[in-house]
Amino acid sequence: MVDAAAINDSSEHIVLIEGLQWRKVLKAAPLRPLYFDRPETLKRLERVRNGFSLLYLIEKINK
Repeated sequence: MVDAAAINDSSEHIVLIEGLQWRKVLKAAPLRPLYFDRPETLKRLERVRNGFSLLYLIEKINK
């Protein structure tokens, strides 16, 4: 079960990170994992963006 307080804390972190990025204090990581360039990874990321739950994707990958 997901703790509602943990979700609130996480969303507050996102706002903080976005603010730091806007002020140019945080920048994008200079390195990117190589697996992000694999076609199958790009397909999986697109599925998540289009509404697949992350849990479903993890279960499917681990089968």
